[in-house]
Amino acid sequence: MCYIERKEFATAPWSAKAPIAAWSIENYGTVTEIEPITTWKMPAIDGMFFDSLVGYWGVSDNLKRLSINWQTGPRFGRGFVYPILETPGGVLNLGVPKTTWFS
Repeated sequence: MCYIERKEFATAPWSAKAPIAAWSIENYGTVTEIEPITTWKMPAIDGMFFDSLVGYWGVSDNLKRLSINWQTGPRFGRGFVYPILETPGGVLNLGVPKTTWFS
């Protein structure tokens, strides 16, 4: 299972800000919008991994950067900031990411 939250833009892991929205991803393809989790249970650890992936993303106030943060185990996670670029025709795309943290 994968649990994803949309939060305010953040470059540090596990922002304490309240989630704006949340989704569950099951079997690599079924995405369901759900209520954000407010009470967390201790994840089961199998080797170096948790039994689920937890992540969050956010867009900066000026709409120029996207932060993506995720963790799949006690010592395995990453955070990135992508610039949001716009072509002359108005198409948005992501630029080269900058790593903000890793474990």
